[in-house]
Amino acid sequence: MSVSPVTIVGFSSTDFVPGYVGDTKLSAGRLTGGGLPKRVLVVGNKTAAGSDTADSSPPRRLFNEDDADTYFGIGSEVSRMAYAALLVPGSEVWAIANADPGGTAATLTVTFTGTAGSAGTYSVWICGVECAISITSGDTVTAMATAVTNAINAQLRLPVTAVSAVGVVTITHRNTGVRGNFIYVRQSSATPCTTTTVALAGGTPVTGGVVPMSGGATADVITTVRSILFSTWFHRIAVAHSDATNLAAWETHIDAVSGPLEGHPCQFIVGWNGAYSEVSPLAATTMNTGRGQMLWMLYGETPPSEMAASFAAERAVAEQGDPNRAYDNFPLRGVAPHSQSGDIPQRTTKVTALQNGVVPVTTEDNKALIVRSITTKCLLGSVPDYRTLDSNQVTVPDEIRGDIGILWTTEWVVGNPRVADDPQEGQPDRPRGVGTPTMWKQYAQARLKDWESGVAVSSGLPQIIDVDANPPLAGFDSIAKRIMSGLPVIPAPNQHQIGVQVQQVG
Repeated sequence: MSVSPVTIVGFSSTDFVPGYVGDTKLSAGRLTGGGLPKRVLVVGNKTAAGSDTADSSPPRRLFNEDDADTYFGIGSEVSRMAYAALLVPGSEVWAIANADPGGTAATLTVTFTGTAGSAGTYSVWICGVECAISITSGDTVTAMATAVTNAINAQLRLPVTAVSAVGVVTITHRNTGVRGNFIYVRQSSATPCTTTTVALAGGTPVTGGVVPMSGGATADVITTVRSILFSTWFHRIAVAHSDATNLAAWETHIDAVSGPLEGHPCQFIVGWNGAYSEVSPLAATTMNTGRGQMLWMLYGETPPSEMAASFAAERAVAEQGDPNRAYDNFPLRGVAPHSQSGDIPQRTTKVTALQNGVVPVTTEDNKALIVRSITTKCLLGSVPDYRTLDSNQVTVPDEIRGDIGILWTTEWVVGNPRVADDPQEGQPDRPRGVGTPTMWKQYAQARLKDWESGVAVSSGLPQIIDVDANPPLAGFDSIAKRIMSGLPVIPAPNQHQIGVQVQQVG
């Protein structure tokens, strides 16, 4: 006798009343991991104006910039990270504030010398935003400095504020700590009009006279905020912290929550805009993990934390439908391009960076572009190790892990509430409702074929290859009374390069 393929609640086998009995079964389609929303989290410092309590309030879902301002303060580090992430359509952005380190805030001065002898214009760029003034002949240094101060403060969401006194504009970061030193400031001209000169003073000038803010001191302590986050799941986490101590702490946290017993696999993304000699050891030595990503833009004017937040949001949205996504020459929303052509990485620099776990950011057509999305995993001891070079080589296995978990819960256990080892040779098959290692291997193999064909994801593109050549493995743990299995997967390689040699033969 065949078993009924459906059950209608209340319509029993002994209900003999004639007539049609219809039932609408909602959510009847297969629930899978492919296509589920990916949440992005940004982590940084707030200001006192925000209503949330740093190191205490849980993560907040943010729908717009005003939300960020309310909870974390206008122009704060974490608010600006949220602004960057919210630029990505479809992004689900969350934020949490760790305590301001309470040290010294970075500063920079703009000093005017000499009354204006003619009309002119003057601009300073902060975080890629132009703050411009018009100069009238006869303007005093106090008048010009006041005008610049007003122009800066009119940009309400900048991460700095300005004050002026006797021809000197003092620009101060809204948050204390070392990361204020990563903001580079440039000006339109040191001589905006006759008899007037303007000087920027902060850290050591770099290419084209661009000057970093300086004097920011004291690093964050992130122990408490990591504790708050431990039981939550965010798929892509952009962190403002970029010092070796905190990067190591974040790596430990990400590895722990991504482990088999916590089951929240994720990746964290950070940024850097100093010299390559500074970023390389952070990526290759301090991090060196498949779950970490280090973006680098030499003397980029957009703060590194915002660059990381922008790309984290882009990845969260794109990988929802295509976990195997590549990002070659991918434009970063809201990230200012290089202002100095000499800072744009040449091919040899890109090669070196990509070999050492660093994602170089370049500039083309006045846009900031990701060169290639890789992880920081590049060494096994002192030996190069590129087995998880591209970020998709981590994302795809994570997605399959989640997908198989959902199907095990919603389908496999429902159809097989009992479990046993495979019957010995010559013994009858297990009865209906008893799952065995061989049955599980067949079930998992079929699902992996969906990932191989692209059926499992909305993009319809293959995510893995060679499933038949790498079949699932399974056995039975007789003590724990459970199936233990392994699912080898090879992420489908993305087409990054081609070599073509044109041969003149005539």
